[in-house]
Amino acid sequence: FSFAVAVAKATKKKAVVPTGTVTVKSGTATLCSAQLDAKGAGRCTLNASQLVAGTYASITAAYAGVKGTFGASTSGVAKLEVVAATSSAVLPPVVTSLDSTSCLGTTLAPDKVTVVGLTGCPSTGGRLLVNGRNFFYTTTLTPGLCSSVYFVTFFQLLCLLPAEKPGTVVNVQATTPGMGTSAATGFTVRYLGVPTISSLTDTNCTGTQVGLSLNGCPAAGGSGLTIKGTNFTPSSTVTKGLCSNLVWVDASTLTCIVSSAIAPGTAMNVVVTTSAGSSRATGVTVGF
Repeated sequence: FSFAVAVAKATKKKAVVPTGTVTVKSGTATLCSAQLDAKGAGRCTLNASQLVAGTYASITAAYAGVKGTFGASTSGVAKLEVVAATSSAVLPPVVTSLDSTSCLGTTLAPDKVTVVGLTGCPSTGGRLLVNGRNFFYTTTLTPGLCSSVYFVTFFQLLCLLPAEKPGTVVNVQATTPGMGTSAATGFTVRYLGVPTISSLTDTNCTGTQVGLSLNGCPAAGGSGLTIKGTNFTPSSTVTKGLCSNLVWVDASTLTCIVSSAIAPGTAMNVVVTTSAGSSRATGVTVGF
């Protein structure tokens, strides 16, 4: 920091500009000196690290004067407060929320607003935005989470998710060299798992209408089939030739219209396929 000082001009018809030096003191101890310029002003600079923490209650500026022109003078008393340095300059990164249009679902914090987890992220990769604060160009994310990390702003990072094994869960942490690492828990990315089927429903079947194996279903087709399970996606497909008009309702429900081109007496395995893989090929059937 610095002190600005000035000495008043002589009160004569032709004002004379004061010259010389003004010394800033704390009590009797000299802090710094300022050489007066052509306007009779100056500035002396002091490195705060030269001072110990505490209150300097008697700061003054003393002008020695110029013989025959200016007499010596001393300013009024000022007070200076010096606070000990802290570690506040160290800014460890903080993750506050996640965002991705690539992933199918979210996990919310207790506030029901903040996204702390992403679910159903494609095993083929995608884009992830990590929101928070104290991010820098050197900030990285959990090893293996991203194929590339891009600094967007002090408050956001862009992560390109790589292809990953279905069902993998990765904690999201940010690290800045020399600054630290964000909390180890609370934010996760869960990759899409292999689809599973838990039940089939077709109320037009004359035999079993709900279960893993339906029978007596109309060979003429046209009936509605509901498939319940997990890890379904909008791009899911089912056994070729079984359905038309396949509709993704959500991650646990698919509906379709049974095909009319199925021969009576046929039993078809029901298999759901996504980018993460296929459900088991046996034990889930529709009999006509």
